[in-house]
This record gives sequence, C-alpha cells and structure tokens, in this order.
Amino acid sequence: MTTARCILADKTYFITRRCSDRRFFLKPDPVVAGVFLYCLAVAAVRHGIQIHAVCVMSNHYHLVLTDVRGELPLFMAWLNRHTAICLKIHRKRAGDLWAASEKYSAVELVSAEAVWKYIIYTLANPTKAGLVRHGRDWPGLLLGPDAWHREAVEAPHPGLFFKASTEPAPVLRMVPPPTLTDREPQALVAELSIALEEREGDIAAELAREGRRFLGRRAVLRQRPYDRPSKNNPPGTRNPVFAAVTAEARRAAVKALRSFRSGTATPTSASVRVSATRSSRRAPGAWRGDSVRRSRRARPRPRTARVDEEHFDGWVAFR
Repeated sequence: MTTARCILADKTYFITRRCSDRRFFLKPDPVVAGVFLYCLAVAAVRHGIQIHAVCVMSNHYHLVLTDVRGELPLFMAWLNRHTAICLKIHRKRAGDLWAASEKYSAVELVSAEAVWKYIIYTLANPTKAGLVRHGRDWPGLLLGPDAWHREAVEAPHPGLFFKASTEPAPVLRMVPPPTLTDREPQALVAELSIALEEREGDIAAELAREGRRFLGRRAVLRQRPYDRPSKNNPPGTRNPVFAAVTAEARRAAVKALRSFRSGTATPTSASVRVSATRSSRRAPGAWRGDSVRRSRRARPRPRTARVDEEHFDGWVAFR
C-alpha cells in the first residue's frame, strides 16, 4: 500500500517527476517548452499554487512551489495528465509518458535554508548533469529569480489537445518563496545569483578534476526523444519526505511526520480529504470541487488512486 502524504496548506515543496524508462521525451524544443509552460500556468491558477523555480530537463522536471490551498495532489494530477496528453501527440507515442514504476517526488522544504538550497539545485541542474556550463545556457524551460521581477510570464496556447480560445493567454506569475520574503527583493535575487554562480563553478571544477567535459547545447539538441542515459540510477535510491538543513527544523519535521503517520495529528479544520481509487477515464470529473466523490463502479481502496499518466498516490489533506 502506498504511504499517505500529509498535505497541508502553505507548505513549500521540491517536486520531481521522471519520464518513462528515463527517455528524453522532454528534450528541449519549442513545443515541449510551450506545452509545459501553458499547463503549468493553468494548473497553478486552478489550484492556488505559487511557482518559485522551474527546470524542465530532457527526461524529468523539477519545481519549487508553495501549495497555498493544500491542493498539491490535484495540481500534480492536472499538470501531469495534460502535459502527457499533449506531448504524446507531439512525440506520436501510445505508451506512458511518465514513469509508471514510481510516483512523483514531493519533498517538503521545512526551513528557509532548505528552500534556498533547492532553488539553487533546481537552477543548477543542467550544469550538475554535465550538459551545459551555466543554467542560462540550457535550451529548455528554466525559470527562477529573474522572473520574480516580471509582472507575469505569458503562456501562449500550445495548439495541441486544448480547444482554441479567443480569451487572453494564461500567465504564470513567478514569486519569491514566503520563507524568503523578509529580504529585499533585489538583494534576494542578487544573493541567489551569486550563490548559483558559485555552485556552477564548483560543479565545473569537479568535472575538470574527473577529466570530463560538458556535453554542450548543440549535442543536447541533437539527442532523440527515445534515447536514454547510458548510466542507470543505482537501485534503492531514497525518496525523502522533507528537507530541513538545520537540526532544529529537522527535529520539528520528524515529530510532525511521526504524529501524522501514527494517526495523532490534529487537523487544522474540519475538512479532511482521503483519496479513493479512480479509473483513468473517470478521474478528471471525479476530482472536481472541494469534496471527494466516490466512483460508483470503482471499488474504494484508501490511500491509492491512479489518474491516467499521473499515478495519483494516496493522500490525506488537513486544511
């Protein structure tokens, strides 16, 4: 049985979702960037999500976000389902786009230090992967602190799956994380830029010591969508529930997690959500509104559910 997630409002997370068989279905091109940006903008508005950093790699993506209303599973289900539908059309693929063997990773960032660390990690990911020297050289979708100053990032209609509309294109509003808003906005962006440059420099030095080179932007664009990395991930890799950085934040997070899993956590209000099994075709309609309606045909299985491309794991949300 899938372990339940504790979903609370106003929590910040580091999100990762990987492609099926680790193939390069998200290889940078204008269609992939447009589809992901459009779906992200719509999903964020629908479910009250604040986006802080975005990095779409060739076979996975990272987000740093704040779940204002406690609707992270609904947001992830909508985002992954609709990006999968569009990109399967684009790639002419019949099978799964997202890895069926693993759920999405949502690491709760329980301290300001952890938020800082994972924003840097997200923006330096193309460099860490040995692909480009600087994150700004990445040909795919990469959004961070530079977008916090903008009024909004426009997300044009991708021209796939969604009906054409005469309404204005949705916009993605990038904002600083709540835990870092005690600093001056310009000073915060400057500090993050310096920290990112230092991290990229450390990675470049490490690769040089190992006698390795960056693959380069042109080589990335020459890759084919059905290619995959030659090096496999080691088996048994951990998927953390939270990141704390400081000892005090870690102790508090461990205490809260143990309380939740033992069933002694106190809801912040009377509204408690428990997932039930949904078939992939009936799921979109079944997950509308503020309450959860059980499908008549599907047998309820607490804490597990599946929504088409996104394997929408069990969860309990206290709001």
